[in-house]
Amino acid sequence: MIRQMTSPGSAREIFRKKKDRARLKTQLVVPFKQGLKWGYRNLTGEVVVPPRLESASRFRYGVARVVEAGLAGLILTNGE
Repeated sequence: MIRQMTSPGSAREIFRKKKDRARLKTQLVVPFKQGLKWGYRNLTGEVVVPPRLESASRFRYGVARVVEAGLAGLILTNGE
């Protein structure tokens, strides 16, 4: 049986995948601790939420549980 070899993709597809990965790095937001306070930054290191939180969980379905000034609440990935 002869199988046809598939190419890894066109240059346009490869560029699109690289562009998607770069966009994903700016969209994924993770908590970080600075001193006693927590904040959030994306995978490129850009701070999205400055460290002002007493507690910060990881994002799940676009929201994360945070505690600020003794009050618990939810925060979106854009800091709102």
